[in-house]
Amino acid sequence: MKLYGHQFYTMTASTPRPKLAELLQLRSELEKRAASLRARAARYARTQEGSDPPESPDVLLTAHTRTQAELVDVVERIDAANNRLTLADGRSLARALAERRRLQAMFAALDKVLEESTDLGSRYSLREIRDVPTIDIAARRDELDDLARQLRELNTLLQQANWTLEA
Repeated sequence: MKLYGHQFYTMTASTPRPKLAELLQLRSELEKRAASLRARAARYARTQEGSDPPESPDVLLTAHTRTQAELVDVVERIDAANNRLTLADGRSLARALAERRRLQAMFAALDKVLEESTDLGSRYSLREIRDVPTIDIAARRDELDDLARQLRELNTLLQQANWTLEA
């Protein structure tokens, strides 16, 4: 099977599967291509009377539809691999990815709270009311550092899996 100029192996017992990282790279390429086709089709959807656009929006939309179909195939293969494959610690890739999203959300929320708690503004005079933090900044920074460590470790496991596991 050939997707966006890339040759994929027909899945038989004798042919190796592509690495998960290869599928992830292909997904990224297809997403960029689809975005470019969409933007170009929109850009050339209208032109001055009597002139032709550099590219036909109809041709671009047809290519966009084809690219989206290829993307669905690649995403389906990635999702199947994520559900089937496991990390060295026994977690499925799907579970590890969900855990990474949870850690990222927790990190972003805590980082924003810390940012707001330390931005105490400036006072023009000593008579103005002073803003003070309502959280233990040092303890929360330690928590943020621990979340960052957990994310780094999980990302390392995921990257290792992407380049060693076959999809």
